[in-house]
Formats: sequence, C-alpha cells, structure tokens
Amino acid sequence: MIRSHSLLIALLLVGSCQKGAESETKAIHRPHALPAPRITELSGRYQAARSASRLCIVDSRFALVIGNSAGATCSGSGRVARETDGIRFAMQGDSVCSFLARTAGRSLVFPASVPASCGYYCSAGAALAGVRFTQVGVGRLQAMKAKDLVGGTLCGDDD
Repeated sequence: MIRSHSLLIALLLVGSCQKGAESETKAIHRPHALPAPRITELSGRYQAARSASRLCIVDSRFALVIGNSAGATCSGSGRVARETDGIRFAMQGDSVCSFLARTAGRSLVFPASVPASCGYYCSAGAALAGVRFTQVGVGRLQAMKAKDLVGGTLCGDDD
C-alpha cells in the first residue's frame, strides 16, 4: 500500500513538473509582436497605392510624380530633410511649396492640406495633399530605379 502511494505521488509529481515545463515552454516560445517596420533611411524608392504615383529620395533631394486615373498629374523635385515633427519637402521651382509629411511605418504621408502655392506643380484634378507613399526600396540604388510616367528615370544624376 505504501508502495502504491509512493508510486501515485511520484506520478503526480512528474505530471505537475511536465505541466510546469510545458507552460514555461509556451511562455518562452510565445510569439512576440514585432515592432512595425519604419523608415530608417530616407533615401529610396517609394510608391503610392495608385501605381502611377512615385517618389524617390537621394540624400537630401527628391523627385515625385503623382498621376490619377483621370490623367491629372503633379510633378516636381526639390529638397527633403528630417525635422523633429516629420519630413520637410520643399519644391524647387517657380512657386514656393513647402510642407511637412509625417511617417507612418514604412510610409510618408503628405498632409491633408498643403499651401495653395503647391497647386502650381499639379494639373487640374490632381493634388499633393493626402498622398501616402510607401517605401518599396531602400538606398540610393533603389531610388535610381524609380520611373516617371513615361518610363524615364525619376531621380537622375542631375537631381
């Protein structure tokens, strides 16, 4: 009888140890939420959900083209820089156009409202406001792969 009690106690101990080890294993191997990918290097190739809208950044310079299904477009180039509150885009051309985009994961999101002077860079029916570009290639070489609406290089050597 004592022997059967000893055997029963031993089996209970082994069972409880296995459950403890099992829960430890589950705790150790539980998948952890990975941090959302984010933009660490601005230089690269970006694309909007609308496949005709593209942006490339090489060092402190950018070029972009935005096209919609109606054939309206925006295009331009200029300077880009990180600021405390986001990413500053300043178009270089005949009209002053500067705005602060925010980052969201691997995307650059243009503000819902940009200065009226930015309209100079767009045809009727197109706008810079609210466009979301997602980084699809990182670095200078990837930026050079970005194409404009007719297949030319968007960020050429002269940008």
